[in-house]
Amino acid sequence: MSRRVLVIDSSRVIRTLLQIHLQQAGHGVLVCSGSQEALQLLRTMPEAPDLVFLAVHPSLKEDYEVVRSVSKSAHTQLIVMALPEDQAHIDRHLRETPLTYLLKPFHIQEALSLVVAPLPGDRKAHSLTFGTRPAEREGSG
Repeated sequence: MSRRVLVIDSSRVIRTLLQIHLQQAGHGVLVCSGSQEALQLLRTMPEAPDLVFLAVHPSLKEDYEVVRSVSKSAHTQLIVMALPEDQAHIDRHLRETPLTYLLKPFHIQEALSLVVAPLPGDRKAHSLTFGTRPAEREGSG
């Protein structure tokens, strides 16, 4: 099933990586380099995206504004991309919002598995965390 995906990250490498792999998987992808750009895009979109990959930086209040904006759509799944050490800080600010985390650094397969997972409207939303520590990756092949 093709999904409409919005990727928001200041890293051009991550935006491009996700865009290429998601498009190759048959999904429609829009990318934004920051939260202000994403908020403007979300206001003008005729339909909310199915999924939003958002890199959240704990000190940027605009990132939390995107979370609140996306959370208004019942069928949009929000995937928070963050460093493991930032997760507790983000949870404190967004304790009322169910979040799915994709912890950086991540494998592209982890991101793709979130896109094929059922959307919030498909079943009860829940919180997941994907990601491994860099030391675990060195031994994997």
